[in-house]
Amino acid sequence: MNAHSPLNVFVNRENTARAVAYVGPSIEGRPRPRWISPDVVIRVAAALYGIDESELLSRRRNPRFEEARALVVWCLWTIPTEPLSYVRIGRHMDGRDHSTVTNLHVKAIALRLCNGFFADCCTAMRRYFILTNGGAHERA
Repeated sequence: MNAHSPLNVFVNRENTARAVAYVGPSIEGRPRPRWISPDVVIRVAAALYGIDESELLSRRRNPRFEEARALVVWCLWTIPTEPLSYVRIGRHMDGRDHSTVTNLHVKAIALRLCNGFFADCCTAMRRYFILTNGGAHERA
């Protein structure tokens, strides 16, 4: 992740609430990005949950890994105006089946309702990608 990225402010659980509170410019009235980079979303979700990208993409069923995967799916499906299909999201997530991605999306919706940290991450990611036009400066 770029050292000067505004996302570095909240790459751990302690700083997420502060990052959500401090968003800088308002996103109200700003258009959502047309697309966002799956690689950037995976990198940021792994950082937020304090895991390696390889762990996020692994087949292990650790609850923390599952939440990070659900965050990736939620971001790629919800934030852009032209979301990736479940099949394409699965391809970016180490070849997962579209039904697995669908189940992760259902899990993400439930987590947004009952898990404060997950909801804060979703809000922060949405604001970040809207303010940076899909994280364009993060693409390598």
